[in-house]
This record gives sequence, C-alpha cells and structure tokens, in this order.
Amino acid sequence: MTTDVELTNIGPIENITIPVPEDGGVVVFRGRNGSGKSLALAAIDSAVTGKGRVPVRDGQLKGQVQAHGITMTIGRSTRRKGELEVRSLEGKLSVADLVDPGIKDPEAADASRIKALVGLLGPGPDIGLFDVPDGIELSPATRDATDLVDMAGRVKREIEFKARAAEAAGENAKRDADAAKAAIGEDDPAWAKPIKEADAAMETAIEERAALKSLFIAGEAAADRATEARARLKTATRTGPTIGEAKFDRDNAIDAVRDAEAALAKSGQEAAAAEKALQAATSYDNITRAWRNDIDAAENAETVTIEQINDADLALEAAREESAKAAAGRRAAKHVYNMANYIATQQVHEVEAELFRDAAKATDEVLSQIIQNAGVNLRVEAVAQRIRLVTDTDRGVTPFGELSPGERWRLALDIAAEAVGERGEITIPQDAWEAMDP
Repeated sequence: MTTDVELTNIGPIENITIPVPEDGGVVVFRGRNGSGKSLALAAIDSAVTGKGRVPVRDGQLKGQVQAHGITMTIGRSTRRKGELEVRSLEGKLSVADLVDPGIKDPEAADASRIKALVGLLGPGPDIGLFDVPDGIELSPATRDATDLVDMAGRVKREIEFKARAAEAAGENAKRDADAAKAAIGEDDPAWAKPIKEADAAMETAIEERAALKSLFIAGEAAADRATEARARLKTATRTGPTIGEAKFDRDNAIDAVRDAEAALAKSGQEAAAAEKALQAATSYDNITRAWRNDIDAAENAETVTIEQINDADLALEAAREESAKAAAGRRAAKHVYNMANYIATQQVHEVEAELFRDAAKATDEVLSQIIQNAGVNLRVEAVAQRIRLVTDTDRGVTPFGELSPGERWRLALDIAAEAVGERGEITIPQDAWEAMDP
C-alpha cells in the first residue's frame, strides 16, 4: 500500500507530498487561507471516488493526483488508473450531512440522519427484524419496501393503526358495558325465576280465584231460590182430599163401577173428579218437594264469603306482581351477563392495544440497535411523541441535533471510522476539525 499522497499542479498547489501513517492515524493540513487545504482534500476524494472535478494550476496543462494506488491525471479530460487500496464512504454516508443535513425541521432532519445511518450500518430491508404481533398482516408494500428505515416506518404505522383500532374497540365495549349497567336499574337479578314457574304460579292463582268466584255465584243463586221457596211454602194453601184420600176414593169408585153398572155414570163422574184431585195433589206435592230441596241445597251448599273473593283477588295480583318481578329479574340478569362480556371484551382489547403499542415502539429499538452496533452512544427514541436520534449527555437524554457542532462531529466521525474500518480513508472539512476538542 502506498503510504504517501502526492499532488502536482492542483489549484494553488505546485507540488506537495502528504505522508499517510502506515498504521493509521490523523493527518492535519495547516496553512493560510487560500493555500489549497480544501482543494487538496477535494483532490484526494476525487481520486478515491472518481467523482468531482479538480482545477489545474494556472498556466499548467495538466495536474496529477497520486493517492492510495490511484493515479489521476487532470487536463482537458480526467484519466484515472490503478487499483484503489483504501475504502471510503462514497455512496454510503456523508459525514457532513449526518452532522447537518440542511433540514430545518428537527424531526425531519433526524429522519434523514437515521436513514443515512441505517443505510450505512444496517443489514438492508428485512421484515424478519421486526416482531410483528399475531393477528397483524402487513401489507405487500411494507413487506417489499426496499429501504429498512422506510420499512420500519411502515411497520410502525400499520401496528399503530391496529393499536388505535383495538383502543377504539375497547372504548366501544366500555360504552356497551356502561349501557348494560344503566339498563339494570333497580332490578335485581336475584328475582329471576324460570318463566314457566312464574306463569304457573299466576295460572294457579287465576284458577283458584275462578273456582271461588263460581262457588260464590252458585251459593248466591241457591240462597235466592231457598228464600223464594220459603216464601211460597208459607203462603201455599190447598183444599180437597189428600193423595191418600184421593187414591181411596178412586179405588172405591172403580170398585163401584165394577159392582154396579147401573151406577156407572155416577161412579165415572166421581172417578174423574178423584183423578183430577189426585193430579192436583201430586203437582202440589212435587212443587213443595222442590222447594224443600232448594232449601236443603242452600243450607248444605259450600259457603264462600266476599272476604274470600277479595283474598283471591289479592293473591292473583300478588302472583301477577311476582311474575312481572321475575321477568324484570331475568332482564337484569341478562344485562349483568352482557355487562360482564363487554368488560371482558374491553380488557382483551386494552391488552391487545398495549401489545400493539409496545410492538410499534420496538420498531424504533430495531433501528437503535443497528446504530448502537457501531459502538457509539446514539439511539432512536420518542421525544415528546416525536421520533428523534438521541444520545446521553451530562444534560440527560439529548437529541443529536441539539448537540454542539463539535459533539456532533465527534460522534459522526466515530461512526464513519467504524464504517470504513481498517485501510479506510475519511476526509474531514476544516470547520469540523476546528469545532472539535484537540
């Protein structure tokens, strides 16, 4: 490996040989303003990267840069040959942009820094780096993202979307639980009885009341008939022979008819009169017997008082109230069951939302771990709910963008040195060197 860098006819530089420590170290350029310090750095970078144009010294046809195995000749065209013997950060990281990406918004500036760091230090986009909870199916756009930082942002947004959905579902379940609780009111689930049991009790009360009512009405009717029968018996009168007398007379008359045809006409008249008298006596006896039967029926009938009817009415009303109370208890028990289910659902969604929030936060930790693998005290963390690149200082957790320029350059150069590793080269601008401690 060539250990010296030689510049010839570059800008204000006629010729200079820059020794490079063989075992690595720092080479410092010192000189007056305009002496070509920055041009020397630009020429070395151009030789290493093959990019950029370097001015030839005034009055010269060509200039030349020899650095790290590369010979670059500059004239009307630039020719570059040789095999590069060092590594650089070309295409990976601009240390100056890491220190100051030129973005005013602190969060956007940190997003640029994080993307640059992960691009430099990370393994590339790999969805397996992220712990995605069960139940979340990432979109194809997220799985196929070509940038790890972009992938992390997409993963985080999709998980946070699920977290918000779980939180909303938990709030809905809580509202449903509150509504079920309000619906219970003053009803007691302990009142709940099987509907068949409550209805059977009410049907029994209805039947008992109907039976008593029927007996009461029958008793009232029997009493009325007995009263009428007593009144008629008191006033009933009849003249003429009795049934026995009438039968005797009829028999005598029939005998007389048989004994004396001569007296047939007279005996026939007497028999007819006796028959008529028998019929009248029989009718009277039947009527009076019916009256006595009515009296006996009234006296022997089961007596139902109006108080018993009133008691039956009260029992029926109580049965109806008990049935209504049982129905209210069943409704209350259903609301209690629903409330318990809603509370359980709410708790499930709250746990799920917390799990999703933790998983979303863990996406930042993936990026932090990648950055911390460089061996520097930098990590990705939410500050005031905004994702920032932070470090620990004597002032506590401090966003990288709020560090002094020297502090930022020191961390940036540590990262750059780790990235290029052994046999690597980094050029440091003058303002960065001046900003750091000796």
